[in-house]
Formats: sequence, structure tokens, C-alpha cells
Amino acid sequence: MTFASQLKIERNCEFCGTTYQIYPSAAKNGKGKFCSRSCWAGYRSGANAANWQGGPIKFICPVCSEEFYVSRSRAKNKNVICCSRICGKKFYCGKNSPSWRGGNCNNGDGYIRTTLSGHKKKYKLTHRLAVEKIIGRTLRRGEIVHHINGIKDDNRNCNLLVCENSYHHWLHRKMAKLYQHEHFGNI
Repeated sequence: MTFASQLKIERNCEFCGTTYQIYPSAAKNGKGKFCSRSCWAGYRSGANAANWQGGPIKFICPVCSEEFYVSRSRAKNKNVICCSRICGKKFYCGKNSPSWRGGNCNNGDGYIRTTLSGHKKKYKLTHRLAVEKIIGRTLRRGEIVHHINGIKDDNRNCNLLVCENSYHHWLHRKMAKLYQHEHFGNI
């Protein structure tokens, strides 16, 4: 038993009647009349709803099918769908996620990743998968896929070039010099 739990006093919830613990300072200030937010919301929506402006809004969680109540201001300001964070994590994964792109997602640096089948958190770059399908083997260490036109999400066969790491660096240096010469002249 911790020191903090020794300081708490027991109280009965005004809505459901269960016993719970609360700090004496909170009880003295008139707080802690209910054991949970759902009991507080249930109290506001029941016979005492006339005392409140509109009362809370009742929702049903799509994950666990449990009934829960949310205050009107929270329901108005936030997109409330699930009863808890745990249910929210279950609901917002995969196709329900706002960032879902049909199994593909942007890597943040312009490349597209594809979810590997049978794995939830394993991704592979789409341009590497396309090249591996064309050449019929997995790419070896040090082999790089270069986008010829420089557009990282253009994964057409005619735009992909497999090369060694050193050649890839040489290509980028050469392209940078050509760009500099074309746009800025001989510097």
C-alpha cells in the first residue's frame, strides 16, 4: 500500500452506488461525486438532465458495442467515435485510418511503401518490388533502384534503373552538374 493510497477516503458513487476512493481535499471541494465519467454523464442524462443545458450525448462504440456518454462540448469540438483509446486504436487501423491509401503509404521522403502480405508493420518500397518482379529475384545488397526522371513515385518499368551504389552516386553528381550548367551557365 502506498502512502498516497493511505490518504484517500472511500465514497459511494451518486449514480451507480459503487465504492471508490478519493482524496479528502477533492471531497471537501465538492468534487468526486461519481466513480467515472460515464456515471457522471449518465447522471446528467437521466432524471437530472433538466438541471443541465442539453445534457451529454449518447454514443455506441463500433468496436466493443458499449454505450458511452460524451459532453456536448467535447462531441462538438472533437470527432468522437470510440469509447476509449484502446478501442480507438483498434478502430483507426487499416482501412479506417485517415492515412489509408489502399495498402500503400508515402514514406515521408517521396517514396511509396507497400504493406507486405501477412505482416502488419512490415513495408517494402514499391519501386524495389516492381524491379524485383521484373528481374525475377530480390535485389542484392548495394543494388540501388534509380528513378530516371527524378520523380520518386513514378514506378513505371521504363523509369527504373538498377545500378550499384557507386554508379548511383556518380549519376546524381553528373545530373547536378548538367542542371547547374543548363540553368546557371559556366560558373
